[in-house]
Amino acid sequence: TPGEHIRSVRKRLGLTLAQVGERTGLAVSTLSKLEKGNVSLSYDKLMLLSRGLNVDMAELLGQSASA
Repeated sequence: TPGEHIRSVRKRLGLTLAQVGERTGLAVSTLSKLEKGNVSLSYDKLMLLSRGLNVDMAELLGQSASA
């Protein structure tokens, strides 16, 4: 799921939810819900995560960035 991919990227980068929140402006509770699949991943949130984590949107969705 997208949430699992987001969590995987976050952990690979060694970041806590609080650190991602600081980088993206998203609340820790929202990030937690996104990772658990309890809230829909909007384009705006995906863009904030992509910029804040400095990774391609495709990587956050578990897709190859070179597709």
